[in-house]
Amino acid sequence: MAPGSDIRRVHRGTVETGKPVGEDSRLPALQPEPREPPPLDPPQVDPDLHDLSAVERMAEVLRYSLLSLEHAISQDGLLRRWLLRVLRIGAFLGIPVLVLLPLTLVLLHGIAGCIRLLHEIALHAFLSGLVIGLVLLAVLIVLRLAGIGRR
Repeated sequence: MAPGSDIRRVHRGTVETGKPVGEDSRLPALQPEPREPPPLDPPQVDPDLHDLSAVERMAEVLRYSLLSLEHAISQDGLLRRWLLRVLRIGAFLGIPVLVLLPLTLVLLHGIAGCIRLLHEIALHAFLSGLVIGLVLLAVLIVLRLAGIGRR
């Protein structure tokens, strides 16, 4: 390690200073989600509801209604934990799809254009060969009929 460097080695959950990882603010530990979510507190109406503007009151009433519904359905917080997990999975799958799908579509569109051009080239080459063959056959027939090609 270079002198004056701020980097510390991590060994089995502790740093050289002896502190467990996570206690030092520069080394945040990845902590798993708790097995039991904390219970939800009953929702409280904003005490300054009457002092809020109409839009703010509507937002507060909507917030209180949604939190009341959540509290009535799942007081132990499992619904919130399930919803967060579903949103994380959706983001984990959705963000790559939103990035890769347009790129894939552009690539496939380009490939389709190339295939269309190759088809046109092959068709024109085939038709050109057919026309050249028919012209040569017609010339050969005319020469045979005229007697030029006899031995």
